Amino acid sequence: MKRLQIFEELYQLMLEAEKISYTLEHELEKDVVTEQWTEIVFKISDYLDTNFIYVNEEIIAHCMITLVGFEEILFDEQRSKRLYEFRTKLKETKYLIRNVSGISATENTIRKVANIKVSTDYIKYFRQLKRKHDQDQKKNRK
Repeated sequence: MKRLQIFEELYQLMLEAEKISYTLEHELEKDVVTEQWTEIVFKISDYLDTNFIYVNEEIIAHCMITLVGFEEILFDEQRSKRLYEFRTKLKETKYLIRNVSGISATENTIRKVANIKVSTDYIKYFRQLKRKHDQDQKKNRK
């Protein structure tokens, strides 16, 4: 149970970092960006250090590599491209946390055991878009 709480909190911290990143996109002062971003990076780093016994090193590395250097992206010549890559990595990190925490596996098991079938027009459309997106991602990795 404690492990799940730790991953829930990590997920919330990553969401907080994401929200801050959107706010900082409009900040013109590099010192302000660096100060505010460093604060959230250290907050997450401290949290991961404190919970090292429960969080795999690779997950820690992934989270920190995703966050470190964001403040440089905002003042880079290739800002748009690098922001897109950053947002993609943040999204990947959130999925990773869901998977490693066991939440995704639990959801799938409950769906199978209870024979739950959720389907609406919106969900069908979402699944179609997700399939296409996943296929595009696989092509881009090759």
